[in-house]
Amino acid sequence: MTAEDRYCWTDTARVALIGETGVILDVSQGKYYSLSPVAVQICRLLAEGRSVAEMTEELAGAFDMPKSTLAEDMRSFLALLERAKLCRIAGEEAK
Repeated sequence: MTAEDRYCWTDTARVALIGETGVILDVSQGKYYSLSPVAVQICRLLAEGRSVAEMTEELAGAFDMPKSTLAEDMRSFLALLERAKLCRIAGEEAK
């Protein structure tokens, strides 16, 4: 993952975001994941096609956390979604 990478949802992910709450449904496995307020914002920015660097900047302005902590948490969250096959780097073939 690089700062310029942009992520997109896979065909098996369904995302519902309402205010500061949200869930991701994995339709292939019937699993769902509830989201924290920070994760909700990451999901919104991901859907807008923002790069990792752009998401970090946006989140740093919205949450009272050090940018380094936000960047690490965001990278961990995106890696988790990627391992679960719920998102992928845009432009890469689905695996």
